[in-house]
Amino acid sequence: MVNRIVLVLAVRVEYLARTGRHQDALNLALDSPAWGVPWFRSGIGYLEKRAKIYASVSARQSSDLQISESDAGKIRKIANTFGELADAVDMNQTSTVLRGLPKLKLSA
Repeated sequence: MVNRIVLVLAVRVEYLARTGRHQDALNLALDSPAWGVPWFRSGIGYLEKRAKIYASVSARQSSDLQISESDAGKIRKIANTFGELADAVDMNQTSTVLRGLPKLKLSA
């Protein structure tokens, strides 16, 4: 159930952005690390591309989008993370299957 909600988050961010509600989309995208990774590869793609756009906008001197320095750093990190995930997504699968990522070391 939780992972389905993560996909809804990704689609909601994209919907808000496409309807011109960029501040709302940015605020929701900034929350994405707390939600986890979408089960469907399209959700990873949506979040990666939108985060990259907002990271690019945050680097500009003038923009109507209100992004603090802290949030600009966070959206750049989100863009980088989802970029790495997008590079590892197996495009032959509908659901999220990641290939070639380093194994995580789990602490006891």
